[in-house]
Amino acid sequence: MAKKRSRRSLWLFLGGFLLVVGGYWYFSDDSDPGTGQGGPTYSPVYWSTPKEAVIAVYQFTAHGDAGKACALFSPEGRDAFARNSGGGDCQQAVQRLNGRVTNRSSYANPGFPEGAVTVRGDRAEVRSCQMTVDGGQRLGAFVLSRLPNGTWAISGHEAEPADCRTG
Repeated sequence: MAKKRSRRSLWLFLGGFLLVVGGYWYFSDDSDPGTGQGGPTYSPVYWSTPKEAVIAVYQFTAHGDAGKACALFSPEGRDAFARNSGGGDCQQAVQRLNGRVTNRSSYANPGFPEGAVTVRGDRAEVRSCQMTVDGGQRLGAFVLSRLPNGTWAISGHEAEPADCRTG
């Protein structure tokens, strides 16, 4: 029995380790020379759950990685996020928001109490006002669409009141 538990723990550890290494490799490759118009470009990145996609936006914003944060959005979502986050383009918005982060670690790990993520069919909403966000500014409400392959893309964004109170 102890051997089974030990073997299972080893496999879980190895699987987790490979996921971390693979994620680091995937997201740290900045070798793309870009288009010559403002730096590297990133291929769109989609996640298996809406929650994972929104966590990634907070993580990339916390660390000032605007290109990777903006790659999480569809073109329409990217434009809405930029517009609702102070104008300019998405990368400028992420850099501006990064300047307001006071604790990168806390900000990169928001909490998702019940009700923060609403999924209805192929559409999901993640409201920052329903989340626990420490160390920086809330990023508003994200609208996500499920793609044919089952992954999620951030396809829209809505502004929320800075104090999360309505009325």
